[in-house]
Amino acid sequence: MVIEWDVIIVEMSILAGIIYFSVYLEHWAYNRSQKKEDEKIKQNITRFIENDLQQRLNYINESLGL
Repeated sequence: MVIEWDVIIVEMSILAGIIYFSVYLEHWAYNRSQKKEDEKIKQNITRFIENDLQQRLNYINESLGL
């Protein structure tokens, strides 16, 4: 039984490429979803701060009788 090393090397290289691409694709998808989640968090924080400042301004205006 003769081992065909060139065929084995080609098959293992293709397999390694598929595994590397799969890991890369999964990492890319995770980073993309993380960026979207971070953007939503930033928007919620901004909305919360804006709402809080507006309520404080309304309280000040009510206290001054405006």
